[in-house]
Amino acid sequence: MKKINFNGLEHLDKKQIPQVVSLLSGAFSEDPCLKYLLDSDEYDYDKVKYLHEYSIKIGFLYGLVLTTSENIEGVGIWMPPKRVDTTPLMFIRAGGLNLKKTIGCENNR
Repeated sequence: MKKINFNGLEHLDKKQIPQVVSLLSGAFSEDPCLKYLLDSDEYDYDKVKYLHEYSIKIGFLYGLVLTTSENIEGVGIWMPPKRVDTTPLMFIRAGGLNLKKTIGCENNR
């Protein structure tokens, strides 16, 4: 994919994924939606990291993942306008089977 200048934003390097997962896990620690999705009253850091990792991998494979700088103060995952659905193949390629196994889907949320 051609690299485009985004006025100070940088393309995330795959080596930085663990750092971004940690950043997102902390940033969304009070998010009631994630607690609901994980079927827990408490924010489960062990499970939520798999959701964030999956989201980043989908972005790498089918969209664009940008960060604020090498220090990674923030991150954005951008998908093409026509890429609104995740196909089964996309789900598998981004690690969705591991995600399903790890966090479970008992309540089908």
